[in-house]
Amino acid sequence: MTHAFRAFMAFFFSELGAQVDWSARPRFLDKELAGIGFGGAPDGMVADKLVEVCLRNGSVQWVLIHIEVQAQRDTSLASHAFHNQLLGTVMGISFATAKLLDFAAQADALMASHNPFALVTLAHLRTQQAGHDPDRLYAARWQLTKLLYEHGWSKRRIIVLFKVIN
Repeated sequence: MTHAFRAFMAFFFSELGAQVDWSARPRFLDKELAGIGFGGAPDGMVADKLVEVCLRNGSVQWVLIHIEVQAQRDTSLASHAFHNQLLGTVMGISFATAKLLDFAAQADALMASHNPFALVTLAHLRTQQAGHDPDRLYAARWQLTKLLYEHGWSKRRIIVLFKVIN
């Protein structure tokens, strides 16, 4: 995500991404994030990023990205939030969410997109559809590989994407 943050924001959070002044490079503040008690779970299934961005209106804002990889449906994900209450004071963060399963009916648009996160989403959906069937998994991977070459991706970039997917 750090190497393709603009594409990530354009795909999953286009409204916010459109407000960012991309001529100013975003700053990833992962060390600062770890210092305030966020920053992933021991099993590696959670990734948190704190990114400082300049908006088109000239203000500087922090964007907290919380990525959670889940194997099963979680109805509470839509209202994912962190709250801390002490002596009548409540502090909290509510996260905007993007679920890959919400893109299931958009396979054609995902295949036509040049955004790498559209293709990661497509790969996830194809993997879900294939279940544990190795032939279907191989077919899905082969289809994605051909699609990436059709989009003009290099072999090296495709290998990097498959490492992210895996």
